Amino acid sequence: LIEFETIFKEIEPIINKLREKLNKIDEFESQIINKYDELKEEFSKIKREINVPNIQADDYVKYTKKLNLTETQLKELDKLVNVKKDLQKKLEKSLIELQSLWHKEFEIIQNEIAKINENQTSIKINVDFKGDKPDFENYLKAKLTGSNIRGSKIKEITNTYSDLINVFFDLNKEKSQLKNILQDNQFYTFKSYFEKNIPALLTYRIPDKFDIIYKGRPLQEHSLGQRASALIIFLLTLKDSDLIIIDQPEDDLDNQTIYNDVIKILKQLKNNTQFIFATHNPNIPVLGDCEQVISCNYTTDKIETSTGSIDNEFIRNDIVNIMEGGEEAFNNRKRIYELWTH
Repeated sequence: LIEFETIFKEIEPIINKLREKLNKIDEFESQIINKYDELKEEFSKIKREINVPNIQADDYVKYTKKLNLTETQLKELDKLVNVKKDLQKKLEKSLIELQSLWHKEFEIIQNEIAKINENQTSIKINVDFKGDKPDFENYLKAKLTGSNIRGSKIKEITNTYSDLINVFFDLNKEKSQLKNILQDNQFYTFKSYFEKNIPALLTYRIPDKFDIIYKGRPLQEHSLGQRASALIIFLLTLKDSDLIIIDQPEDDLDNQTIYNDVIKILKQLKNNTQFIFATHNPNIPVLGDCEQVISCNYTTDKIETSTGSIDNEFIRNDIVNIMEGGEEAFNNRKRIYELWTH
């Protein structure tokens, strides 16, 4: 109890100190109120001097908070702008790499075509990197459907730019060539359509243009038979197949073409590639020095076959009878040919 009483007596001086501090706080409160009243009067005086209607003292706090929020948002926007710039740089780098890969693909095609051109003299294939401008034009027209941009303007764009990646690089330049091609409204319309379709447009690969020259002239200028001849020569010279099957090439080819273009190449390649022909033309098995012949004969309800090499007597007889029209027809032709040579 004595200890308790001793501690309890220590409270009184603490309470007295707290009362002193409280009095000081009251004094500060009076000073603040007086200062507030002074500033209030001063603010009213400033307000009268400024003479701005509807100004409220509380607006300062509200707009200060709004200003702070706006400044914070601006900082976040600055961060986003920097992120966008980084992404833009990465995109541009990726697009340049994509263009490089497209050209490497073209070089591979070019090398393969060079091999084909070297293997024979009848066909030459020329390839132009991203040269199929009509496909480019049609693709861009489809993507700009509804934009009211005329076809002549689209054609001018496809003739000016090598691909849509270069269009993208030029789109945001101040001295963009697109602005010279398109009017102001059309330019902004084009830009809007481009940005909406940007993934598809930037990955569109303009096809390479291939020109096939057969015996010194473009393939489209030749007859159907000559085109078929060119196709067969192309297949024969690919050298990337172990087995090639050709069904009745004589339907579109004359005998001279078969001998001069097909059989000569066939004899060069037959040791490395297995060829199978279904044919009624005797030049192919005879002049092509066929290793194995399957002769077919259809009866009422079944197909009979004979198999053997070109040296087999039965096979030779079948070739003469089926392909040459029989021994008599063969001998008559032989006799006539001999007369023509004298």
